[in-house]
Amino acid sequence: MAGWGTTKYYLVGLLVVGAFILTRTSNWQWWQNYTRPLMEMPLAVGYAWGQEVISNTTDQVELVGITLEQQLATLQRENDELRRELGLKLSEPASEVAVEIIGRRQDELATTYLVNRGAESGVKPGLAVSSQGVLVGTVLRVTPTSSEIVLVTSPLNTITAEVQNTATSRGVIEGEFNLAVRLFFVPAADELSAGDSVITSGLDELIPRGLIIGKAASVDFKDGDFFKSAVVVSPLDIIKVRFLKIILR
Repeated sequence: MAGWGTTKYYLVGLLVVGAFILTRTSNWQWWQNYTRPLMEMPLAVGYAWGQEVISNTTDQVELVGITLEQQLATLQRENDELRRELGLKLSEPASEVAVEIIGRRQDELATTYLVNRGAESGVKPGLAVSSQGVLVGTVLRVTPTSSEIVLVTSPLNTITAEVQNTATSRGVIEGEFNLAVRLFFVPAADELSAGDSVITSGLDELIPRGLIIGKAASVDFKDGDFFKSAVVVSPLDIIKVRFLKIILR
């Protein structure tokens, strides 16, 4: 047993000396060259996997961007065609401020958007707010750097309107329950039919003529009534918009 103990010490000593000599000779470099690929392999695999994830994510973002651009282009074409049918100019001779929606609030009276431009950009209460030539709402309140927009579907909005019919009828639109827009006070003698286009009349001081409100979807009139009314459907889903234009006057 004593001999085996002494032998162990000799072996350990030889290993230590051998390791020392190995680190001082060119063989150490050979050992590094042999083991380095094994150590670097997990890093290479991890890097390749990360590059694949980044590439897939980038492709998905680009695809979403292309889809949104196509939808926007389609909406622009449809609105341009509608404006041509109405005989309206495709560009209004008015200054505009592009804004982004940064907040939303809804109660029993109104749905309002908070946007990132205010008095410092020339915005003031009562101005029209549009998207792709379609009336979205009006400016309700203003701070130096932000504004509150009340949607056209709110009963707080009352705007004079014009029907594109043979009589060029005038009326007033008002929001209903944050859900729809109704046209009131069209004279009983005037023809008003489902499908008639409705635009802003220009009689409001701060709202230009020609903004698209929508098309009459149903007409309410009974014998003996002095006026006709109709629900007006916007071509734009105003709940889903993100960017708007405030028309300065």
